[in-house]
Amino acid sequence: MEPFWLQVDEGELRQGDYLPGCWIPVFGPAFAVVGEPHEIRTDQGDLIIVTQSCDLEQRKVGLVAGCPVFPLAEFEAVNPAFARKGRWGSRDTNPALRN
Repeated sequence: MEPFWLQVDEGELRQGDYLPGCWIPVFGPAFAVVGEPHEIRTDQGDLIIVTQSCDLEQRKVGLVAGCPVFPLAEFEAVNPAFARKGRWGSRDTNPALRN
């Protein structure tokens, strides 16, 4: 776990919660075909909940949206330009610094 996440043991999900090693269903393009059995593959990955906490608390949503999370080292291994010192804080990669 990255050092900026705090582990909690609560039963309710909130926006920003980190779910390490979460099982994720992977649906194919034929999943919407009614009346046919479907085999659903699963994968495992780290997710962050992106559904708003107020919608989760008030049970206004039927599904919870999650976004995959990858360690910076893994991203930098695939994108070596980002591994250079100072690259993450440069104007090229941070739109907030462009003004």
